Amino acid sequence: MRRLSLRFSARCSGVLETRSALLSRLAFSLAVSLACSLALCLALGSSWRPLTHNSSSFLLPFCAASPHPSPSSPPSSSSPSSPPSSSPSSPPSSSPFPEAFERATQWGVYRPSAFFALRSASHAGSFLSGLAWGGEGLASPSALAAALRGDSPARSTSSSPPGLDSLERERARRASERVFHFINEQDVLDSRACEKKDGASGEVADRSETPAKECRQGVQVRYREHDGIFYGRQEIQHRRPVLSSHLGGSGKGDLEDLKIKTTFVKHPEYPDKVFSFRLAASVERGEKAEAARATVASLFVYFASEDEDFAVSVHPETRRESQTRRRLYVLGRGDDVAGDLLAVVETKRATRKERTAHGKRAKKLEEKDKENDRERDRENDGDGEGEPGELGVFFGSSFLPSAATESWDAGAHVERLLRKTPPLAQDEEALRRLPNEEAQDANFLAIQVLGSVPVQPPKERESEEDEREEDVAEEDSLVVDVHIFTGGILEKKESLDASPVQSLQRENVCGFDCLYSLSTKEIDEKIHRFLYTPPLLSPSTSPLSSPLSDHLSFLARLYSQLFRLHLSSTFPGQAPRALRSAMISNLLGGRGFFSGKLPVSPATTNKETEDDKEAEDDKETDDDKETGETAGREAKFQGKEASSWLVGDVALFSFVPSRMKFPRPFLWDEGMHALVALEWFPLLAAQNIFSWMQLLRITDQIYAGWLPREVALNREMALGLPQAFLTQFPEAGNPPTFIFALEKLVEVADDARAAPAHPLFRLLAQNRLPSRDEVTAIADLVLSMPTSGERESGEAEQMPDARAPGGQPRVREPRSERSSSLTFKLTALTDGSGSTAAALSAALARCVQAVAPLLALWVDYYVQMHTTLIPDAPNTSSFPPSSSRSSPSSPSPSSLLPSALHTLLDARRYPQWHASPASAPENSFSSGLDDFPRPLQVYENGKETKPPAAHLDLHAWMLTLLRGAERVCEFAASLPDGGTAETRETNDAPEARRSQGKDRASMCRETYEPALAALIVKLLGVDTPQSVFSTLLHDASCSQSPSASSASFSASSSSSSCSGRAQRPSASSLYFHPAGILVDFATKQPLVKAKSDDEAHRLVPVPVWPWRDDGRCGKEFPISTGRPAVCNPLSESPCCSPAGFCGASPAHCSCSSCFRTPVLTNRRFWGYEGVGSAPSAYVGIPSLLPLALGLLPWRAELPFLAAARPPNLPEAEQQARKPAGGKVESRGEREEEEEGERREVDSLLLHRVVEVGENEDLGLSSAFGLRSLRRGDALYHAGSDYWRGDVWVHISALVLGGVRRFYLQKRSVQRKPRRKDSSQERELATLLQTFYDTLRKRVLVTVQREWERSGQIFERYSDLDGTGKGPFPFAGWTAMYLLLLTEK
Repeated sequence: MRRLSLRFSARCSGVLETRSALLSRLAFSLAVSLACSLALCLALGSSWRPLTHNSSSFLLPFCAASPHPSPSSPPSSSSPSSPPSSSPSSPPSSSPFPEAFERATQWGVYRPSAFFALRSASHAGSFLSGLAWGGEGLASPSALAAALRGDSPARSTSSSPPGLDSLERERARRASERVFHFINEQDVLDSRACEKKDGASGEVADRSETPAKECRQGVQVRYREHDGIFYGRQEIQHRRPVLSSHLGGSGKGDLEDLKIKTTFVKHPEYPDKVFSFRLAASVERGEKAEAARATVASLFVYFASEDEDFAVSVHPETRRESQTRRRLYVLGRGDDVAGDLLAVVETKRATRKERTAHGKRAKKLEEKDKENDRERDRENDGDGEGEPGELGVFFGSSFLPSAATESWDAGAHVERLLRKTPPLAQDEEALRRLPNEEAQDANFLAIQVLGSVPVQPPKERESEEDEREEDVAEEDSLVVDVHIFTGGILEKKESLDASPVQSLQRENVCGFDCLYSLSTKEIDEKIHRFLYTPPLLSPSTSPLSSPLSDHLSFLARLYSQLFRLHLSSTFPGQAPRALRSAMISNLLGGRGFFSGKLPVSPATTNKETEDDKEAEDDKETDDDKETGETAGREAKFQGKEASSWLVGDVALFSFVPSRMKFPRPFLWDEGMHALVALEWFPLLAAQNIFSWMQLLRITDQIYAGWLPREVALNREMALGLPQAFLTQFPEAGNPPTFIFALEKLVEVADDARAAPAHPLFRLLAQNRLPSRDEVTAIADLVLSMPTSGERESGEAEQMPDARAPGGQPRVREPRSERSSSLTFKLTALTDGSGSTAAALSAALARCVQAVAPLLALWVDYYVQMHTTLIPDAPNTSSFPPSSSRSSPSSPSPSSLLPSALHTLLDARRYPQWHASPASAPENSFSSGLDDFPRPLQVYENGKETKPPAAHLDLHAWMLTLLRGAERVCEFAASLPDGGTAETRETNDAPEARRSQGKDRASMCRETYEPALAALIVKLLGVDTPQSVFSTLLHDASCSQSPSASSASFSASSSSSSCSGRAQRPSASSLYFHPAGILVDFATKQPLVKAKSDDEAHRLVPVPVWPWRDDGRCGKEFPISTGRPAVCNPLSESPCCSPAGFCGASPAHCSCSSCFRTPVLTNRRFWGYEGVGSAPSAYVGIPSLLPLALGLLPWRAELPFLAAARPPNLPEAEQQARKPAGGKVESRGEREEEEEGERREVDSLLLHRVVEVGENEDLGLSSAFGLRSLRRGDALYHAGSDYWRGDVWVHISALVLGGVRRFYLQKRSVQRKPRRKDSSQERELATLLQTFYDTLRKRVLVTVQREWERSGQIFERYSDLDGTGKGPFPFAGWTAMYLLLLTEK
């Protein structure tokens, strides 16, 4: 199993093994491995069998790890823990991305659940390295100095804080022994936990009773800069107690901030081979704890691999050095990705830097510090606490029996090594250290840097003018630099005429054996040729500096300046640069590469053929038989609970919403993430989208076209995840927001003019990495930019003394001449031929072409899984008869066309989010709007199926999905077979091939447009514009010009029948609320009489649920109306115990004081007037989506369809696509007059939605943005209070972006209006503009104010006071603030 480890250990021991000895050791190793594996499987439960819903732990493949493919390689056909595939998936296409780009993204900080951890993205079994730290400041620098000298430190009589009992001492000891490696939600430093909660606007206070001194402790982490590929800089803040009084603590809960700044850079020429990172630790304390000059910090750097053949060791020369060594050389071998590697670890002592006084407070601190120094010297009588600069370096290693499943948890391995090693001192100030010993056959190695760090006063938040370079800030920090050279890039013999990689031959590689035999001086000589030390970065005069550290500092400074230049070019605006930088950096820094197996609940039975389903649809004409059944449920879901399967192998590139709370991929979040990333660098977003869509080839084993809503593939990803959310259900679909990014990809690919401002991104798009000369030339230009004291180019000048209305600083116009000049020079340097845009367009076109067939499967999934039949649906006479529909062929992974769209032509087929099975958590609702109130329906759970409903948000999402899929289909179909964007417009392309492309594009339109029109008619009813209704009626046999380029929809009609019998919609949509807006619709709702006098005769749905979301009940736990809560009769806990808890046990249901809630069909108990169909009583986000997506008529058109011309379609052909073969242009005066009359009527729905949206008293608008639930609703801020009133930035950005795109911008291709706007239309246009301007300003101000107050980006914001709520930093979809800021 470990074929290299024996040779490795033999080499380290220096013993020559004989063949017989080797065979004996091999047999022994195999026996031990098998025994350990068997014992582990028996102890944890074998992972060879499926994981069940009742599993108590996350048992992903633990007893046997199978290699995982990269996103572009085919998955394994089967595995013991995977279900058999009912239909073999076609192998995925080769990667569509440039090779240089894939090389540049091979390594990265791709483990978002860890504070700082590196891995490879090209293989699931990867080399791992990163940061861990420990200690709570219990030891003094004098103890460290004495221990390093080998002396016995004087025992301090005051080392223990007064008033601590033995239990508190033990807690303090355990806290000091903890090693921090992974981000734990319970460790998050959240000052809101200490604040007194406001019941109306504050966070739900599950930690409101936390003691103040405990809630002020914890960890925060955020990126300051991250470009997504080459560079990242983050800051970790660990606020911890100062328990020892001689360290400056009073023993009364004094705190200090341990700050660790991490900087990661890749070599620009060899990003897949050479990379470095820097760890810089400093300490800050408040005024009460400044008696000490220094404290002790303990940093760990680890090296491991998921590859079972990996082995690691310290170079023998550095192993023999003393523990005060400054440099260590680490050698590794056997990793599939990294190969033979070298890691150089350098350390730099912290030096005390004199404070520079700025203001009265700083001068006061300086004077107080000098007095503390004098007082401490008198008390210690010459035996002080030690000066900064004491430093010791230790190492230790261990053998992990199953590296593939153990190596990820480096913190636990470091803790085990520390527990095995005696501390440096045996008193209360014991300093834990690594043993300076290596284990035989080691595959895990940790290096500990234990050093004293000067204590500094807390710094004010850095302003943009006061930002300093990292090397300046690190003067008072304990610094660890790590430089990693992988893939055998070092050579035995250097070539003078070629670059290292060009001259690298297999026989010339200086691998493990070569490096092991060299001295450290000889290794330094081989490294030197890779380093950058240009004149622009003068070598440091510090004796602790080195060429390696200067190389890292140079690249960090260069990348930082390029990042700022790209930031000001991509996301300019009046917001502070620090805010814009944090937004994009924390999004890009949260990008991860994830691998493993997906736990899935296979709630499917044997699949039926499409013909069988179509025959069943034709037979079932009785409404009772079809009520409540989804399009695909008849054949696939029977509601039976089954064991979970582990499906895979999965390899996924994805952003995460928040590293502190949600360090895992989420489906509908990723669509929003991609929209922001596309603006930054399209290839990054495209790589994620391509990776996600490849999942469809794997999940086809469970349900064709399904993508999981939340992805946890291994134990690391499952950290902090409740067991109930681990298993994914095919019933849960989530909003298909990926389609927004795919539409944008098509737009950029078709434009062939977009190119990033970042010069290295330009080169990657051209499929090349920079040469040394190019890097030097870029540095000559960029490093002359100002680093402090000057505004960045393109940024507005702020006038701090004058405030604009609303609290925003007044601004002057930015001065960007210098930036434009620099950008022009960089463009000329890296893109002299102007080929970047064309190359980028070609790469994106290949990506779109690769995912187009998979997108068709995704469309089919939503149509089959998430639709239902609504009895008595309105406007059934407006649809073609079902007998005229043809049955398409079975779906194919290679087909661009979905197969199930014809079912949408049924007038009763409406979108409905599929109900999750009973085993799924209640708040895992498919819509993503977890606790947004949906209509209550009357049925008896377990005996009846849930009645049908129509969900407005899904209806809007499906329309967007179909429109985007049509555009992707047309674009992919227009490309020549196997061709790219460059070849589709060449003159030498065969005419027949171009004609075939046009025919395929025409088939896309023929397939999608009838389904689009059908959904629009169902959404709008009588408000449907005539042009859309004509599209639904159009038939090839009725057309006067049935050419391929005309809009002949033969795919949806038979040639033997014209659809002339269909009538224009005469009734309102079932979504239409009497208030004039659109809301959800549901059948079998409990109805009561309306409260208003003028509507007393009208029955309306019950507005408040009589149960709570937290599972409490009884008089002590009332609902929002004050009525005692009962338990939900539709849940698995229908009984209320005497203690006020809902459950189903005898203690809840069978006691004398217990109360079982009657079923909803018990009309006498519930007291409703009747049961019937009605629009929902709740107005919120779903009602805004038609406005956001252009689905409300405006000027007799539907902006959703008329906003943009499909790509690759000449204007002449665009005109030919108009309904009825040009009849629109030949209409008579009567039709024109009818259109004029309808223009104002069509706009009434838009007018009413905008009025509700802008109303603050009882509407959706607040002083801080759009509410997620109308203020006047009964469940406003009730219950779990998640999607019940708070402001979500991404929703506001979607709505505002839709208003600007669909209703305010003039379209490039549109028919000239036949008449001028009426006064009502002009009034509405003014209302739309005011709504847009006001709401945009409010959202921008809310986010910026909270950033200035707390320095954080939040998941959502209170609609009552604008304070941040939820996890932070949440640079997931909140980063859409950047699109709102720049109006993109």
